[in-house]
Amino acid sequence: MRRHGVGMSAILATAMALLKSGDHIVSSSGVFGATVQLFSNLLSKFGVETSYVDESAPSAWKAALRANTKLLYVETPSNPLTEVFDIRALADLAHGAGAVLVVDNCFCSPALQRPIELGADLVVHSAPSTSTGRAGSLEARFWGGASW
Repeated sequence: MRRHGVGMSAILATAMALLKSGDHIVSSSGVFGATVQLFSNLLSKFGVETSYVDESAPSAWKAALRANTKLLYVETPSNPLTEVFDIRALADLAHGAGAVLVVDNCFCSPALQRPIELGADLVVHSAPSTSTGRAGSLEARFWGGASW
């Protein structure tokens, strides 16, 4: 298995648990390329649409919202540019629209960034062997706030 397979399976499991045909995702445009492929090529086959926005423009996120938007997805820091975004503002926007904010926290460990404390609903984190202490281990972790 390729290393990115574990993180991608975590993102797919999150999408499958939260979305159904007819739903809409608003995602930052700077997400990992495999995430774009998942959202645009795989989920679209099941009737889930995705809009990509300039993650640094809060007005773009708001303009992309639709009545059927169920998920806002952001990778922060982004891969590979390591851009950091306002999780609290995105959480407020998502919750105001009745959507869920999912943060891909791949580049930061929970020791450095805690998106749940900033209002995110769910956090996806791919943990390579360096965080587990086992040379051959790979894992994906999910965190949810109190309502999950």
